[in-house]
Amino acid sequence: LDRIFLRLNNNRLTRGVVFVRDASALPDSEPVAWRETTKRSLGKGRYLARVFVALEVPVAVLCLMTIFASLSAEPLTPLLMLVWVVAALMVSVQAASLIAGERSHQTLDVLATTPLTGREIIRQKFRAVFRLMLVLTIPLLTIVGFAASMRWRMPDPRYQYAPRGYYPPEFQLGVYLVCSLLTLAVYLPLIAWMSFYIGLRVKTQARAIVGALAAVLAWCIGPLIFIMLPIEILFRPQANSVFGFLFLTSPASIIAFNEGNGWREVLEHPWLAMILNFGWYGGCALVFRELCLRNADRLLGRVDVHEIDELVRQRALEVKAAARPELTQV
Repeated sequence: LDRIFLRLNNNRLTRGVVFVRDASALPDSEPVAWRETTKRSLGKGRYLARVFVALEVPVAVLCLMTIFASLSAEPLTPLLMLVWVVAALMVSVQAASLIAGERSHQTLDVLATTPLTGREIIRQKFRAVFRLMLVLTIPLLTIVGFAASMRWRMPDPRYQYAPRGYYPPEFQLGVYLVCSLLTLAVYLPLIAWMSFYIGLRVKTQARAIVGALAAVLAWCIGPLIFIMLPIEILFRPQANSVFGFLFLTSPASIIAFNEGNGWREVLEHPWLAMILNFGWYGGCALVFRELCLRNADRLLGRVDVHEIDELVRQRALEVKAAARPELTQV
């Protein structure tokens, strides 16, 4: 992708002009964050701009083609799923390789000797992932905006092929937008922090990337295979039963409900489903974040300052007791 952009930029009109240049040659503050955002490929501004153009331009073109070719927003659903897969892959790979890449390149020991706390190192390392997530949300918001504008106050295309007496659920603009925004606000940080935690614990970069991607895939597909499929075989639940809430054990289910307007699976209670879903997965994201920050020094291979203080205090008590045994007997 980088080679293609360089070839396109070297023409008679642009002559290799660079719009986004590196901010500074040396860090003024936050050296780890500076290194991640100015020396890493997916952290630099111009690389992120190229990723944005490579995703946003095709997405916008396909959305405009859908508007002119069809009155239905259904063709945008596969596009949204595809962009979601790309975003999840990029965020997961970037987050998992932050610390595991340092181990593979044998630079983690140098990073661990910096006069920064483990929490501060992880926060600054995560800065590049946060910037990548901001870039990836724009194509997703583009699709959501086009889909919402096409579905609002438009007849459901399922009316045309539905049997007599069947009424497809009415499209609710507020539910669709709130669910889409919460999905972006919760799922991308969840994927990032879970992948980052896996990268902290795995020794090599390749294993960290494979492990993070496998964890994301298993969390999305595993509940459907091992929970919903046995229940469907054994109990044959109705479409509007309480069993529909078990679909929420997979984070991808609520995206399908929102895009397909299939809230009948959860008893036509979209707000309750969103509270349960995003409350649970938002809590999971906070748990992974706290695991990374609380155990930062130990996972980075550093000695915890609190452990040093405790060892010094215990040693001082031992020395004091040995010097004055009579006080110990009293």
